[in-house]
Amino acid sequence: FEKIKEKKILIIDEIQVLEDIYINGEKELLKEFLNFCVALTKETHLSHVVILTSNTIFLNRIYNDAKLKATSIFELIDHPSIQVAKKLLKDLEYNDEQINLILEYFGSAISYLLYTYTMVKPTDSIDKLKEFLEKEKLNALNQIRDLFRRKKKYNLAANAKEKFLKLAKDIVKIGEFRLDDNEDEELMDVIDVFCEKEILFFDPQTGIITPNSRIYLKAMEDLINGA
Repeated sequence: FEKIKEKKILIIDEIQVLEDIYINGEKELLKEFLNFCVALTKETHLSHVVILTSNTIFLNRIYNDAKLKATSIFELIDHPSIQVAKKLLKDLEYNDEQINLILEYFGSAISYLLYTYTMVKPTDSIDKLKEFLEKEKLNALNQIRDLFRRKKKYNLAANAKEKFLKLAKDIVKIGEFRLDDNEDEELMDVIDVFCEKEILFFDPQTGIITPNSRIYLKAMEDLINGA
């Protein structure tokens, strides 16, 4: 870094993979690396550092790290707007009926939109598209149910499903679930696991929980309605 004279930016993606790794069984690798990043930016001024993670529970942990909070700017990189998603689908030559149906299930999550294109072409029938989208919704619902079936594996309480339904009803009704100071630990455990599995998204700056993508919202609707 000292030898490079141009402006420098170090980008670290999916930094959560460093979690729970220890150096010689003592020093936590993640903490040592974050200390290095602070030294690189605030002490030596050799580089900017951009750290990315898709794991929101991990993000919550580092967001509340006192040293990072004092030296860093946290930014949410969300899905693009519906307008951007519509333009992408239009450019892929889907018609308006197809576009509206895809957005109903996947919202503006680009990875899902591109995945749709690999599975169902614009020239395919609307019935084939509906069948594909319903199958994806069922997959999302089964992901949720599987976590209930494996409660012991994830150290969840026996009433994990009831706890999840509490927040799912708010999410389906108003689009989000807001944490308050009185949430019990069993619910927080459920939130942690569902965020780890990227079914839910937790914003540590606001305490707001939302589906990680619209397909999970559709799955929650079915779960609440007993499908």
